[in-house]
Amino acid sequence: MLSVVNLTLHETAPVDQYWNGNAWQAGAVEFSSGVIGANVGGTTFGWSYDATAVSFFNASTYTVSARGVDAAGNVEAAHGSFDIKFYLEAPQPSVTLDQPTAPDLKHYGPATSASVLTILGTGQNLRSAKGVRVTLQRLTEPASYWFEPTQVWMSPSTFTDVNVVAGSPQTWSLVLTTPYSVFDASYSVTATPVNNAGLLGTPISRTFVFDKTVPASAFTNPAVVACQGANACLNALPTISGTSSDPTNVSPPSIQSTGVKVRLKNAVTGNYWNGSAFAAPISEMSIDPASFSGAGPFTWSTATLAAPPCSTARTTRSSRTRPTRRATTRASRPPWRRSRSSTTPRRPSAS
Repeated sequence: MLSVVNLTLHETAPVDQYWNGNAWQAGAVEFSSGVIGANVGGTTFGWSYDATAVSFFNASTYTVSARGVDAAGNVEAAHGSFDIKFYLEAPQPSVTLDQPTAPDLKHYGPATSASVLTILGTGQNLRSAKGVRVTLQRLTEPASYWFEPTQVWMSPSTFTDVNVVAGSPQTWSLVLTTPYSVFDASYSVTATPVNNAGLLGTPISRTFVFDKTVPASAFTNPAVVACQGANACLNALPTISGTSSDPTNVSPPSIQSTGVKVRLKNAVTGNYWNGSAFAAPISEMSIDPASFSGAGPFTWSTATLAAPPCSTARTTRSSRTRPTRRATTRASRPPWRRSRSSTTPRRPSAS
């Protein structure tokens, strides 16, 4: 009784090489992957081999040889020549990677994970079944690859097959479960197109960072010097400054991607500083990472903004400094400059 079929898949031109069941190699090799099918008469059975995993090359010539093996391990004698020869040429497949979006090294976290939990794009000349291969690699040591069907990270390089939806262009998407278990790591996702002949097109890749650690910040101004009922008592606040860091030191740190947001609240009215006045609703001042200094912790200041956050001239009218006026009292004026209502006689005119 037949058990399996041994196959020899040989590319004869333009490169002389053999498929070993997983990759191409220089020397001749036979692999046992032919699956025995239904009986077609007497002791003859059909067989098949799923060649979707074969990395065929376009505009190339191939030969195939097959030998049966029975349940006792007896192997059919080698044939004098190949059993079939064919020339393969098919339209080149192409693919786009639309999510996660460009550019590289965008930063994501639990609040923005949707953008990296669904990998999607479009393509041309893709086969409908397993038309795209998606490789998700964790670049942070230990480097490993995500295999979605079993939802595990593994050290050998692997990919997840994705089916394609017909259309112009064709579309594809892969929904991932929970690959981002490491708190802070960088990743690379690669989409490789496959056409109906099993030919691979040019892959497209994107790198990104998934950061689950909350940053740490501290104030340097205003200085915290306790006074009655508050952390500090001030009569002016022209700038707010401080430091921020990524505790796990992701490279590059996520804080360099998002910047710092500062919120200044009037504890009496409940209003927030919006850049020109205290008002509702909640407002924040955004400090661009380009203005940071240092290599981490990073130093920042609201002095980089177009307007200072708050100063004496922008608080309340009662806190403004008024110009000093010369004080003169009624009693100190000369008699002739006193009010007409005074009982003092007017200054006599010259005779």
